[in-house]
Formats: sequence, C-alpha cells, structure tokens
Amino acid sequence: MRIHPPSVGHRRNRDGGIHNLAAVSVIAAHGLAASTNAAVTNNWINWTAPASYGSSATLNSGSYSYSTTATGTLLMPDSSTVYVRLTGEVVSPTAYGVNPTGGGYCGPSGFSSNGTTISNFWTQVPGSGTTNPDQSDGSAFLSSNVTTLPTTGPGAGDHIGLIGSGSATQTIEFFSDSGFSTPVAVQNLLILVASLGSPPTQASWTFNQDFDILSDNSGTQFSGLTKTTPSAGAYVLNGNEGAGTIQFTGSFTSFSWTVSAAEAWASWNLGGTNVPAPSAVPGAGLAGLATLGLAGVARRRRR
Repeated sequence: MRIHPPSVGHRRNRDGGIHNLAAVSVIAAHGLAASTNAAVTNNWINWTAPASYGSSATLNSGSYSYSTTATGTLLMPDSSTVYVRLTGEVVSPTAYGVNPTGGGYCGPSGFSSNGTTISNFWTQVPGSGTTNPDQSDGSAFLSSNVTTLPTTGPGAGDHIGLIGSGSATQTIEFFSDSGFSTPVAVQNLLILVASLGSPPTQASWTFNQDFDILSDNSGTQFSGLTKTTPSAGAYVLNGNEGAGTIQFTGSFTSFSWTVSAAEAWASWNLGGTNVPAPSAVPGAGLAGLATLGLAGVARRRRR
C-alpha cells in the first residue's frame, strides 16, 4: 500500500516397467480429473467486529488505533462450523480518517456485523484487476479453486486491516466450539490479500505454514505476489501493491505470520475451499512420469 500522510484517506525401464508406468498414468489422470471436475465451493468467514480499538501505534509520525483480537465463524465446505480467533492487529476501520463505507477500500478493516464495510469490497479493490486498464474488478482473486468472493450474506465485504507497527505477528486459531476451548484441525484454507506493499517498496509476510499462490495481479502495472522460502519452516509472501489469493497446504489447528515492516496498510480475509491446493493434488506430481510412460509404450509399438 502506498504510504500517504496520515490525515489523507486513500488507497493506495523393460515390459514390466512400461506397464507399471502406464498404470501410474491412469492413476494420475484420474486423480487430476477428480480435482478438476469437482464443483468448487468457497465459504468465507463472518467476522464479529471488535467492540473497541483501544491500542494505538505510530507510523510515519501519525498514529492509528487497532484492536488486538477478533473472532468469527467459518462454515467449511463440508458444512461444519469452525470458530476462529485472531490475535494480532485489527486496524480501526476509520484509521487515517478513512470513511469505512465510502467505497473502494472503505477503510483498512471492515465488518458487515456493524456496518463498517461495503458488501462488494472484494470486487472493487483498487489494483485487483488482471488486465489493463481495468485495475479494480476483483479478478486477481479468482482461480479454479476460488470462483466466488464474499459479496453476499453474512460476512459480505469483511476484511482485516494490517499495518504491523502495533503488532507484527498475527496468529489464527481454530476451534470446534464457540467457547474457543477445543482446537480443531482444518485444511484447504484461503487468504485473500489486498495491497501488500507498494510499487516502489516490497512488503513481506512470513508464514509458518506452506502455501500456494492461486492467483494475483501480476502482468499488470503491478508485480503481483511472489513466494520465497529463505529457511526451513519460513514461507514468505512478497508484494509490491500485490493482490491475490493464497491457499495453505496441510492440516493444522493454528498458523501465524509476521509482517516484515510496517506499511500504510494491507487488507486480508479468510476462507475455505473444497479443492486441494495445486501442490497437494494427488497424482499431480506424477504427470511428467506418466507422460514418459506413455511415450515408452509408443516407442515399443513402433519397433
């Protein structure tokens, strides 16, 4: 996100081997077909707006208010309800004097539960287009695993603002009960990311869980989102005004990430899909092997 003065609201192998490979190709093809043909279901979290924003931090000689926690419910694609607790930084919807229902970004954070957001936030985020000149249509968030955005129903337009000056580390925990006492493992989680970094300045979020980038706004005037893995257990999302969607691999009861350096703000939201992340699709890694196997069969038939 481009940094403006705090007072300005903005946004900114022989026979046996060959037969075995052929069999592998059938298994791989069926696995890929199943993942491709399945009807995609996307659900998005319904956040409960914090009661107050009692903490404050400073960025570029200006101050902003934030809450240190938020909770919400996420209806998973299997119809189970997961209770979510965020500990970190939830920037006030009116930080920097922004009108929370003014359109566009409508404030760093926004919640349908108390009317501080617009329902179509995610379809009009500036910089979220995938073709020029239209940069604000939300297409950067869509992919074969994400076919709908949170624009209707509970949680429509919900988003969490993150600056990182007050609290750099964000932790999300998942529970099976509304009392947040029984952790539950989840998988196929998504995060929508809006305005990570700015054109001249890269911003980075370092996650403790691996992820795939499903889609982004690369190929436009912005550089999109990139992933680096500088060390074991560190999975870094980078952006220069990046917008897009990431999907986590594996199953876990919580995950966290750390902001590399504070910026004017980025916004994000949490969701789920019934389709595995690309790197987790069974058989996907065998595609090259399957091709070699079929090529071997063809060569033997020509001899």
